[in-house]
Amino acid sequence: MEIFSFLNLMVEKAGSDLFFSVGAPVNLKIEGITHPLKMPALRPGQVKQVTIPRQSRGHSGCEPLKAAVRGR
Repeated sequence: MEIFSFLNLMVEKAGSDLFFSVGAPVNLKIEGITHPLKMPALRPGQVKQVTIPRQSRGHSGCEPLKAAVRGR
């Protein structure tokens, strides 16, 4: 599971937010309405698996994600 696939979907659907929560599928907010993605509920550890690899020491991980949204 790779966060960039979710970010690409968010851009494609003009979404504003992504929600990752254990026990629920990933949710995407589009025009103020939250939509669950058609996928199994996230298991413990999967949220970290998706988000932590993009972080480095002393870095929140936001810049690589912002670059992905901008298409870099």
